[in-house]
Amino acid sequence: METPPTPEHVRADEEVEVPSGPISLDLDLNPDLEDGDENNENPFTKNTPQETPLNTPANTRNETPAEDDGVRQIPENHSENDIDISQSRFSILLWTLPFDEAFSLLKKQFSESAKHGPISLSQQSKFINYIDGELLQIQRKFIKNQSELAITYSVSDLIADLSPVIDLIWFLLQDHESLFGQDEYYIKILGDLDDWMTYYTFPNLESRLAEATAFSVKLFDFIQKIDTQVSFLIDGYDALGEFTKMSATALVRLSPIVMRLRLTIVEKFDFSRAKLYASRDVAANDELLNILDVEIGRLFEGILERI
Repeated sequence: METPPTPEHVRADEEVEVPSGPISLDLDLNPDLEDGDENNENPFTKNTPQETPLNTPANTRNETPAEDDGVRQIPENHSENDIDISQSRFSILLWTLPFDEAFSLLKKQFSESAKHGPISLSQQSKFINYIDGELLQIQRKFIKNQSELAITYSVSDLIADLSPVIDLIWFLLQDHESLFGQDEYYIKILGDLDDWMTYYTFPNLESRLAEATAFSVKLFDFIQKIDTQVSFLIDGYDALGEFTKMSATALVRLSPIVMRLRLTIVEKFDFSRAKLYASRDVAANDELLNILDVEIGRLFEGILERI
């Protein structure tokens, strides 16, 4: 039976001065270039590192091999009714990679990235001010949305704005830079995410609308990106000959935030899970429920194993 397809940080109350000009991610970062170019391109429109295999759609789900064409092969001398039901299911297309596989890709990406000289203090300050400014803009959009009668700033919009910030933080690490606040930004973003997610209602997956599935794929992929990067910091890395890792104090702060955020996300999917469970006699809904359960089980898998 064919199964239908499954469709030193600035405080919160302290004013920050956002640089008037954009910051370049040009790799000509060396201590001799203190002032930089005033006419640099926006880092998220020109010089952002190319998206890695870890975050590309082709690698964020376990797809059925092309040679099978999604068709289950029945052994000779057996009819379809003879096949054990446990073997008659189509391969479930998951939304993210297993953590170990995603983490291995991230470490490979880091090890193969070019090493450059440490950036100057003034350049560090520019990056910090830029990230602070971006996070402040996101917070303002969220607060404005709360005053509206309808949702004008969705979770998808939130993720779209946060992703380049996460990419920039990772870029600084991928350049084998020592920590100068990157770990603090991960903690802050995760804490803010918990506050933001509490406000939203997630779409009902039982509707099997394409946008509901697309949202879930986007969310779980985004969470796994943060999970692998923070796990990398917890394990530690070589920063131009100096071993660097997240401090014990940062881990103490990180632990309750991640546990709370994970619980918030799980609760947001409770409605979809209940609807899918009630209609699991429909094969597509049963598979979707299985996918959702697997993805929920992967939420912050790496961080939780390390704290």
